[in-house]
Amino acid sequence: MSHSMLTIQLVWQKATPILGRDQDIWRKDKFGSLIHRHSYGMQSDYGWHIDHIYPDSKGGPDVVANYQPLQWKNNIAKSDKVGLRGLSLFGSFPRS
Repeated sequence: MSHSMLTIQLVWQKATPILGRDQDIWRKDKFGSLIHRHSYGMQSDYGWHIDHIYPDSKGGPDVVANYQPLQWKNNIAKSDKVGLRGLSLFGSFPRS
């Protein structure tokens, strides 16, 4: 699914800001994995996807309220599960 720039930005803003880092560039997903704003859709260390909180395969709506930003490996691991329990953490903090 392709998302508008507005949707991508609104979902990005749901990620957790990191104290001492530029919140427009670096944030954390629900697992605490680092994501980079400009790595949306990429399969890189800090790449991230827009995930359905309640999966579309189970009737979840395609609306921003049902989206969350997840580091891409976390998104793949979550698949069509509901919730976040039992998944691995991916991504590490870049060294200054």
